Amino acid sequence: HGTPCTFTDTIDIFVQPVPALNVSSESPICSNSTGTITVSGADHYHWLPNNLLDTLQGNRVTVTPTASTVMFMDTFTVIGEFEQSGCRTVATIPFTISPLPAISIVPSSNQGICLGDTITLLGSGGLHYYWAAENSPQNIIGRDSIVQNIPSQTTTYLMWTDNEYGCFDTTSITIPVYPHPTLAVQTSDNEICYGFSTSISAISNGNTYQWDNASSLGNANASSTIATPLTSTRYTVTVTNDSTGCSPTDYIDIEVHPSPQIISDISTGVCATDTLGVTISGASTYQWFYENLTD
Repeated sequence: HGTPCTFTDTIDIFVQPVPALNVSSESPICSNSTGTITVSGADHYHWLPNNLLDTLQGNRVTVTPTASTVMFMDTFTVIGEFEQSGCRTVATIPFTISPLPAISIVPSSNQGICLGDTITLLGSGGLHYYWAAENSPQNIIGRDSIVQNIPSQTTTYLMWTDNEYGCFDTTSITIPVYPHPTLAVQTSDNEICYGFSTSISAISNGNTYQWDNASSLGNANASSTIATPLTSTRYTVTVTNDSTGCSPTDYIDIEVHPSPQIISDISTGVCATDTLGVTISGASTYQWFYENLTD
């Protein structure tokens, strides 16, 4: 038997390092904003598909969520790779999307207001409130959940508010402002004697009419009516535009003068051939009439 031959050789096994990924994230973000995720530590980066990412390549991606009033948690997965060795590392990145405040505005009138009236707006759903008119958003008109304003024209109001996560949202409401009907009151005679009448009229482009002191009027719901007051009276009329509800008022004063009380100095009768002197008082002017009375 011969001596066994033994051969020895070596092989080197090189263990390449894997990327050590460093992640920088802007999480949490509000759902009406965007945030970035930046990764370093490798040569190439591949992201698993996600609808919230703007790209699936590169070390920097932008997260663009859909506005929501619900808290949302997501995870994004990135693969970092060394170009020379092909060694890879997978990193899973949690990301928080904070909800927006669930806000609303309730107006004191859903139908709009009349010119000169006050609108009250009640906001809800937030912590802090800021109000402005859309045509001048730089002028804050309120910093509470309730705001009052007297707009001179149809106005859109903006409301901003935040929540406990620091997320802001805004909403708006448009308040129509309607003009009042035109109104003027006139009379055929604003001074009358006791027992006489005069006409009073409301000149307006409104639809319905309502006069007060109706008991001395011919028709308290007409634009023109006959007034027969027993004493000096103020008549106030309210005219309403039925489509907007706007109703201005105006008035007219009718002065009633009492009838003269005639006082005569005649106390006895006279004979047919006698001459009679008569003196009366109680009026400013007099007109005499003769009436032949026979039994």
